[in-house]
Amino acid sequence: MVRLKGEKKLSRSGKVFIFIAFAILLVTFALSIFFYPRLPQVIATHWNAFGEVDGFMQKFWGVFILPIFSSAITLFFILVPKVFRTKESEKFRETYYKMAIVLSLLFLLVQIHTLLWNIGTKLNANVFISLTLGGLLMSFALIFDDMGKRIKNETKGDITFLECYDLNSVRAVSLTFKVIGIIAILGAFFPRYSVWFVVIPLMFSPFLIALFISIKS
Repeated sequence: MVRLKGEKKLSRSGKVFIFIAFAILLVTFALSIFFYPRLPQVIATHWNAFGEVDGFMQKFWGVFILPIFSSAITLFFILVPKVFRTKESEKFRETYYKMAIVLSLLFLLVQIHTLLWNIGTKLNANVFISLTLGGLLMSFALIFDDMGKRIKNETKGDITFLECYDLNSVRAVSLTFKVIGIIAILGAFFPRYSVWFVVIPLMFSPFLIALFISIKS
């Protein structure tokens, strides 16, 4: 891994991705501030596998800990390719930005669910988790699809064994995320058991990845 010198100009699409990520953060904080006066002093912040509340926090930290954590994660993905500049991080710089968008959007949805629940609009937690995690996994699958296209385009047909393995690995991860994402979304139709539609496929994900790599090799 070779560190690069000099600063590469950020592409227009990269700037758009960063803007979207920070816009989502701004909306997350804005909604938190808007709902804050309407919330009780102690709010629900965690739900168990049966969709029942089993965790509470004082209002301030219960409202703002997720936006703060989301900000840290977003900054991490935006700064990593800038601070740790290598050939690999430069190649997939926009991939980091896309991950920042997907994760910040996930945290925004979780925050909306928490805020609505605590003002009396109690959405089914298990259905919400199934749909959001399924959407998250499908989004990551699309990001890995884009990574695979970048690897394939850069090799221009002259592909080494290592590059072929990297390409097959990326495709296998993408396919695994798609399969688990679809199963997770199906779990929304069985709220009582939806957590198992997420947990069990995730437990077997390493085996699925290995299987898909062997099939594509």
